[in-house]
Amino acid sequence: MSEVSAGSFVRDFFDAFCRADFAKPRQDFRDRAPAPFTPAER
Repeated sequence: MSEVSAGSFVRDFFDAFCRADFAKPRQDFRDRAPAPFTPAER
């Protein structure tokens, strides 16, 4: 159960990150910093 949950979360996170990175340029994305996803900073 725990593994499945973690896998799903990682998959969703990776998918969203990849999509955002691909949708916008790398420089802009890095300069803007990820606001919607900041679990480490939060």
